[in-house]
Amino acid sequence: GRVQERLHVQQSLGALSSEARAKMKSRTELAEKSKADNKERHMRELSTDGGHAAKSADGPPAKRAKSTTTPATTQRTAPNKQPPNKVPVVRRPQPPLQQRPGSTAEARGESRGSASAIAEKELISWCTHMLALGPSSLVNLQKAFRAQPQSSLLPEPQLFKRALQQVADLGAGERYHLRAGKLFDASPSWPLYTNPQRSTLRALQD
Repeated sequence: GRVQERLHVQQSLGALSSEARAKMKSRTELAEKSKADNKERHMRELSTDGGHAAKSADGPPAKRAKSTTTPATTQRTAPNKQPPNKVPVVRRPQPPLQQRPGSTAEARGESRGSASAIAEKELISWCTHMLALGPSSLVNLQKAFRAQPQSSLLPEPQLFKRALQQVADLGAGERYHLRAGKLFDASPSWPLYTNPQRSTLRALQD
């Protein structure tokens, strides 16, 4: 009976020990598996953190500078801009414009030219009215011109001849004859006519 009891005890112990070993083995496997999972999870976290760090390191330098430090331009204070002292401008009086001698001479020449043109036109009218009364020589015409109370300086002989050539023709005895058709250019109311001369012109025009 004791032998059977011992066998029974040994069998019981063996069963217990095998069961305990199975439990220990399963626990060990679970622990190793958990450890392996933890290690793998840790490696994944490390790899993820490393990727983020690499991305932040490879980012644009401008962004890194912006995220780390502020630009130097923003840190500088703008200098005080003060307007420069305005120096009063002194305007020097300008000398009056001086006319060139040439321009003055030209102006005088133009005035003389216009005056001579007017004088020549008046002289032509005077010759027309005098020759309308009859032919006359250059000398007699010059004397008549000088004898007038309102007469100015006696024109030059060339000017006198040029005026006569406009209205008269030189005939025999160096006398100028009024051209045909010029008689009616003379007016009896010409202020330099005398009353007898007016009567003579009216008679010739009739």
